[in-house]
Amino acid sequence: MSNNGLPNKRTRSRLWQFVLLACSVGLAVFSQSGDASWALSLGAGMSSFPEHAGANAALQYSPFQPAFLRSLVGYVVAAFALFLITLRLVTVMARSRASAPDALKGAQSGASVIEFVLVFPFLLALLFIIMQIALLVQAKFVVNYAAFCAVRSAVVMIPARVRSARTGKFERANRIDLTDARSPKMSIIRRAAALPCVGISPLYSPSIGVATGTAPNPSLLVPLTFVTLHFPPVVESFSVAQQFLSRAQYAYDYNNTRIEIRRDNRSGKVVDHELITVRLNYRYYLVMPFANRLLGQTYWGNWLFGSRGFYYNITEQYTLPNEGEPLYPDGQASRFKDEDEVEIFE
Repeated sequence: MSNNGLPNKRTRSRLWQFVLLACSVGLAVFSQSGDASWALSLGAGMSSFPEHAGANAALQYSPFQPAFLRSLVGYVVAAFALFLITLRLVTVMARSRASAPDALKGAQSGASVIEFVLVFPFLLALLFIIMQIALLVQAKFVVNYAAFCAVRSAVVMIPARVRSARTGKFERANRIDLTDARSPKMSIIRRAAALPCVGISPLYSPSIGVATGTAPNPSLLVPLTFVTLHFPPVVESFSVAQQFLSRAQYAYDYNNTRIEIRRDNRSGKVVDHELITVRLNYRYYLVMPFANRLLGQTYWGNWLFGSRGFYYNITEQYTLPNEGEPLYPDGQASRFKDEDEVEIFE
């Protein structure tokens, strides 16, 4: 502090060092990913997606998989670092004001106001980024569970014989057309993934439709209305059914929720207990101002002259074994036979 009560050069230098540090952390952590979207490099780089493999495959969902937890490290570290920077900036500003003598605080007030006006946008931006990262972590848990729902649907539907309501043709048992996203089985699997994502989707409105390029789908109303019968009609004066149907317009759109199925076996037929992997890509709508432009990408157009909406690609995958005949140790299958199960083994 200088003799006249105003912040000295050292104090100002320290203050702006933290501002520059905040900018450098933002540029380092929120680096551009390969698909031209802004992503958290630490979190995205650690996601190798081997949630299940071989003998570790399990039919019960658990978010506490090593790969998924590692993918959250970057988000948590970035949010914590930005929080410390924000706290330090506030502390420096408070100490600068408190350390001035009482007789000189009036003379310092003008400089303090100017410093506050200069630093406040950075504080507000850091706050928005921290809040958006927290929402992203929440969304990753939902998308991870949605990937499990999709693969659970896949291992049940692939062995079945399913008729297409669009073409009237049947998709044979233990077969799936991976080249057609609207094939009967692919559609069912994608709908299983979209249902959990309804909760993290934006409420549909004409402005959201224009910003995201999502067109309303009236065909969803009838089948999803039956789903809403399982919900309470009203919670705290809000219509749960109405909100569900509104958010579903975004989640069930083919551009916002996409799936990819991967198999270990390259042959046409899916054999019993073959490992099936469903990779889910969900376009998470970013709601926080400034943070959405920093972390996300536009739905259409470019950053300056494109869509007013921004999204962040969240990709998760899950692996489960395909359903099939029961597996027993070699030479012990006969011990589990009874008269009603003979036809299963012979």
